[in-house]
Amino acid sequence: MAQDNEYLTRLKEENFEEAKKLLSDNGYEIGEYNPHNMSVWLIENDHTRCLAIGCHEQEAIDYAVDNGNWDSLKMSAADLAEYEQNEWHDSFIRAGNASEAFWAENTSMTKILTA
Repeated sequence: MAQDNEYLTRLKEENFEEAKKLLSDNGYEIGEYNPHNMSVWLIENDHTRCLAIGCHEQEAIDYAVDNGNWDSLKMSAADLAEYEQNEWHDSFIRAGNASEAFWAENTSMTKILTA
């Protein structure tokens, strides 16, 4: 358990400045009024790592998709058809404004900073 806490602390420290800038770029400053609890999330899996802003995990993933950070994870039409036919819904998610299908296996998210 201590290792997990140390890992999370290190992640937050390593990404603090970039997270603070992402909040600022989107109109949020630390300690200011934040009724929607906007936060910066670190999203990682086997193929990509990015910071995204959102008030919850799905919103952060949508942000990452809409900003091109998950382009390499977009499913092909053939893969999507096969996975839907076989009901393997735990391997992908629909995300972004277009609700396109993206591979999501082994994805983890960590809240880095809240405005």
